[in-house]
Amino acid sequence: MKLCEKCASCASCVKICGGCANLIIAATVKCLCAAALCLSSVFVRAQSENTSEFAFYGTGGMANLMYKLSEDGSKTGGFGGGAGVSYTYNFSYELGLSAGVEITSYGGNKAEYKTIAESYVGKDDNGDEVKYEFKFDNYAENQKVTMFSVPVKLVYRLQLSNTTDLYAAGGVKVGLPVSAKSDIVGKVTSAGYYSYEDLTYHDLQEHGFFTDREVNVKSKKIDLGIAAMLSFEAGFHFCFGENAGLYAGLFIDYGMNDMRKAKDRHLVNCNEVVTYESVLNTGLSDKLNLMSVGLKLQFAFGW
Repeated sequence: MKLCEKCASCASCVKICGGCANLIIAATVKCLCAAALCLSSVFVRAQSENTSEFAFYGTGGMANLMYKLSEDGSKTGGFGGGAGVSYTYNFSYELGLSAGVEITSYGGNKAEYKTIAESYVGKDDNGDEVKYEFKFDNYAENQKVTMFSVPVKLVYRLQLSNTTDLYAAGGVKVGLPVSAKSDIVGKVTSAGYYSYEDLTYHDLQEHGFFTDREVNVKSKKIDLGIAAMLSFEAGFHFCFGENAGLYAGLFIDYGMNDMRKAKDRHLVNCNEVVTYESVLNTGLSDKLNLMSVGLKLQFAFGW
């Protein structure tokens, strides 16, 4: 910046000409801009130097138990949500490895049959061979599963600006069922055929034979095992200060294995004490795996 001769020659002058004033203002603005750029670069470098990141997050969306029913059965999916914590080690600003723990609920899944019939040979309470026959009308089963999972993912970030990144993550997730239960309602009619007598018995309550019995079973256990899932997510990462950020994106988890542990039980066990089973514990359903799709919000701290 060069002042005019008059302003430059007066060291104690309190007034300067208009041209020199404009020069001083322009120089000041340039200095402020340079300082802002310098601080911005320091901020970016501070972000890139964070090798560790701790986060807590929540998820919500569709959460389905994926299976098919035999014959004329119908199935509807449900909704669910989850929460978890994770730790990420950053190899660089762009690439990191994340691991954590989470709890996820799969609720509102429903299996229905207008009418379903089944028969099987067993022993009655006296030890005699009997062919049990039953018909279940207006069968409806509401299922709810809660999973404890351990996700491990690679995380990639692409810087869009000083405060915004595009991110994507993918990996695997291993889950254990914390709770798996169903509520069953409907109306059952059962009978027993004895071949040595060539007779079919009805309405013998003490032997488990009855007509149009109302069924309302609560919290019937579903026997499930470990779930192995592929897990992907993508969205935006917003930086707040040097060490905090918000991840907002979409996710999908897809189960790869059949989780069922029991596959050969009967829907109705017609003995002296009549019991009922979830369709997921019987041969009426095929392979069961998990799938969830939805929104994920994650708040993270770096150091």
